[in-house]
Amino acid sequence: MTTADPQFEGVYGPYTITDIDRRDVQRYRLALLASGVALTLGLLQWWQVGGAWAWLWVLPLAAGLGLALRWIHIYLKPLHQALQLFWLVGCLGWGALLVVAGPADALAAIQMQPIWILAIGPLFAALAGIGFKSSSASGGQRPSDSPFSCPWHCWAISVACCHPWEAWRF
Repeated sequence: MTTADPQFEGVYGPYTITDIDRRDVQRYRLALLASGVALTLGLLQWWQVGGAWAWLWVLPLAAGLGLALRWIHIYLKPLHQALQLFWLVGCLGWGALLVVAGPADALAAIQMQPIWILAIGPLFAALAGIGFKSSSASGGQRPSDSPFSCPWHCWAISVACCHPWEAWRF
């Protein structure tokens, strides 16, 4: 802490924002941006070209999410560790899926055998957890920060990707 770092009064007591904190937040945001871009491009590829190579986008998605979980500031240590555990279990689930189904058929295997969602789902639970954390940290003031927002967006994307002709039906 330098003399230029102001001290704030928070819910859990006084705190100071240091240059290291600022750097970690910048890294966290860039890692989360990389995850979001990878998820978007993977879904676009799956929708437009097919799923044979769309699984590749899971690699930067998972890497970016893992780095975001490394740099995110969550002061409730059990919650932070739970999100990191979800990330690890989800990555292992993706690895198992790729080994069992084969890379080219991984996304088709999820569709044909939905039980795979239990293996890969924790990765996306970690992503949702970050969204909920961000919502609570900002006081939930934005409409997109609603706890229902993440599942709603995931559903809308899946409908648009799997059944684009029905995406605007509701």
